Amino acid sequence: MLIHLAGECPVGCGGFGLLVIADVSGSPVAYYCDDCTCAWRLPAAAGDCSTPQSLGILTARPASMPEIRSAGIATRITRSMTVGDDEISLFHGRA
Repeated sequence: MLIHLAGECPVGCGGFGLLVIADVSGSPVAYYCDDCTCAWRLPAAAGDCSTPQSLGILTARPASMPEIRSAGIATRITRSMTVGDDEISLFHGRA
């Protein structure tokens, strides 16, 4: 699957970056750190740590570039990469 990353986690956990996620139902995009499992609406801030579920993302998936552009955060994307379904715990467990 193709994922889009938007900088470093504001918590400072040292993970590979913030994933841009959405719900399969098409909810607004959010940031998610697979290492500390925090999620944020835009923009990400360390003190605003939530869970994807509390943000209405019950079945997470990577956000698409059209969704990212629509959210106005395309310039924040620092890297896009392809990963296996089992490499991101949020998607593997479909939490």
